[in-house]
Amino acid sequence: MTSVHERVELIVQNLSASGLMPEECSMVIAYENDIKPYPVTKPIVAFAVDKITIGERLVSIGEDGSQTQTKNRTVDSVIKVSFFVPYASGPETCFSLFNSLSSALMFNTTLHEAEITGFHCYDCNYVRDCGALVLESDFTLQFTAAP
Repeated sequence: MTSVHERVELIVQNLSASGLMPEECSMVIAYENDIKPYPVTKPIVAFAVDKITIGERLVSIGEDGSQTQTKNRTVDSVIKVSFFVPYASGPETCFSLFNSLSSALMFNTTLHEAEITGFHCYDCNYVRDCGALVLESDFTLQFTAAP
């Protein structure tokens, strides 16, 4: 079984190798609040697992109509993505990176038997700690976990 963290690592590796994101952009895996790069000299996209929800066991229905509870479960995980760009680049660079990432995830990246069920993009703000513009966003990654 592939964990949520392993899936995020694979997605970041695939995105990095695909050429779908700008060359000057670094993609990293971060834990919540552990990335505050200073100074930000080039765009950085940081991925972190924000929340994991494990659903009830799935039921399989046989040809005769009998129901059997399986050990498989649906997993919904919210992956937080933070875009750091130099202040001089402006907020349009943040939103451009978000558009590139969302398009790549929706249409061009192998998600390892998972699917994206939602994207959210929030405000782009100046963060004094790293002297950069930061756009916060997240997406929901859904898959079926099996033992």
